[in-house]
Amino acid sequence: MAVYNNVITKCIFEGPGILCRGAENQPPESDKITKAFNVASAKMLKDELTEAMNKEDYLKQSTVVKAWVFLIEQYNSVNEKLRKSEKLAKLVGEPIKLDISEYIIDQVVSQLQITMGEREQIVRNSPATQVTSQMQTFCLCLSKDQITKQHYKDFENGK
Repeated sequence: MAVYNNVITKCIFEGPGILCRGAENQPPESDKITKAFNVASAKMLKDELTEAMNKEDYLKQSTVVKAWVFLIEQYNSVNEKLRKSEKLAKLVGEPIKLDISEYIIDQVVSQLQITMGEREQIVRNSPATQVTSQMQTFCLCLSKDQITKQHYKDFENGK
């Protein structure tokens, strides 16, 4: 969560009004903000997750990751042994070249986009029942209503 919170503060979003409200006379896509976030953050998110995972050795300590690494090494070792036998050489498969840690992080980033997109659609469909803080501001941002100075003051006051 710390990585996600750090990355989102670094993102630059082009056309935030259109992301929230859609283009003039068109409704916004149900996951427009999520798509923009992914474009702005995917590489940063992957890099920072990789750094965090490596720093704490989370993935290297994982029993599942250790099992995958072992299986990949065993498969590649068997292939090398088969390659040395004339009779068995035809059974040799392509070596597996998979960085399991990188694959897992890629999947986390990908699944985050899917989950965020699903959640964005739910919130867009019914913001008043889904938002717990600054509900008035949130609902206003997703609507086509004009934003006034009073709305901004309400936002500053936590509404």
